[in-house]
Amino acid sequence: MNMYSSEEAILQNFTSLEACLKQHALSENNISCCCKIILDKIRLSICGMEDQGLQDLVWSSTECVETLKKCMKQVFHLPNASPELLKLNEHEEEVANAFVMCIANLCAGNSNAITKLCNAFTFSSIYDVFLSMPVHVGQKWCAVIFSILLQKSLCQSFLETLPLAQAVAKFCNVYSVETQHACFALFCLEIIFCQFCDLKSFRVIWFEHLNDTQKLLVLSICQNIIVSGTSHKRGAVASVPMIEFLSKTYLDAVGVILSNDAGQIEGSNPLVLRELCAAVLGAAASPLHCKILKSQASLLLITVSFLKALNIATFQPDNEASKEHFTSRWSQLQLVNADAGVGLRCDLVQLLGNLVNEDAQNQDELRAVGGLEEIFCSCRRDEANPLIQEAVIFALGCCLKNNPQNALHLKEQLATRHDGQDSALMERLGLKADQFVQVPTNEAT
Repeated sequence: MNMYSSEEAILQNFTSLEACLKQHALSENNISCCCKIILDKIRLSICGMEDQGLQDLVWSSTECVETLKKCMKQVFHLPNASPELLKLNEHEEEVANAFVMCIANLCAGNSNAITKLCNAFTFSSIYDVFLSMPVHVGQKWCAVIFSILLQKSLCQSFLETLPLAQAVAKFCNVYSVETQHACFALFCLEIIFCQFCDLKSFRVIWFEHLNDTQKLLVLSICQNIIVSGTSHKRGAVASVPMIEFLSKTYLDAVGVILSNDAGQIEGSNPLVLRELCAAVLGAAASPLHCKILKSQASLLLITVSFLKALNIATFQPDNEASKEHFTSRWSQLQLVNADAGVGLRCDLVQLLGNLVNEDAQNQDELRAVGGLEEIFCSCRRDEANPLIQEAVIFALGCCLKNNPQNALHLKEQLATRHDGQDSALMERLGLKADQFVQVPTNEAT
């Protein structure tokens, strides 16, 4: 088919679609089937980038654009669509799927077409439709949103007006249903976390309103971006606000646990807490982001307090009242005598190691607040656990490196305790308090 006949066929299909839409009954089988067939014809007549001329023809035609807008309004009940899931019957959902696939093909690989799409439908309409779509339709619409986010001229404006709390929850729900189109929801989330620049909006408005499953997905995505250095196939690095978001969320979560508010503790999920700690640990191990975390004195202090409280809850303390206080709290979090507690202790120890690595000021601050002892004593009951031993060896190496004051302090503390277990453990770990003063240690991992 030559270009002229292709143009003619597309325009004829839009004329047929307009005639079908005038019947205002997409819920009826015969009309919905007719609309679906016409939308599929338009979609199949444009394969993608090789048909940019045909794409431009559609978006340059006022009649075609108005017909698409009318179709979208009727399918998704605009302007009365709400963030709640739209109840579409079988026939309406078939038309919705065909419409979304048609739109995707009409702008695929064509930045000019994507811009005209946004001008025609407006960001708010694109949001409203996505938030109200059933999951399977929403997955395909994510491909359209992903195309918008890839455009540098549109991305920031799109994100600035994005209803973040609702959108992130929707992206998470859409991604959780495994189909071939679910990946586009993941791609959109990655770009959001890499590009979003408003810390207050990024943190406060939305994260607290996610359920635990959604929080775990968000934290996992953030951690993967940090560890890999870029988002999957997008090449965008983790933004400073994303790192600050993780840090502030961590401080808030640990602050709640260390507080006396039992009601808030009951609502804490140990898996979310562990994933949050792992994400912050990943950022602290990254040369690109560690400086941000090292500059936050409160992060070091609260991590030492967190590790100390976890040690008190797990090990035999001198103060039985303290043990009862902390153990009951950590039992609520399922962190005592549980895999999550062992893994969490490893993360906290390594996090402290990264925060003081090659940072004399943080090394001295750690010593002043009793962090050296807490790191060392963290594996007193877990000597057989190679993970915690490796974490302690690494962290002490970072604490004592080129810092004779820390080495002397640790030796003095062990000497005053008169605890043979301490010396035996130090020997078992292959540690000597003076071995790290001049000898370089492994870099933060």
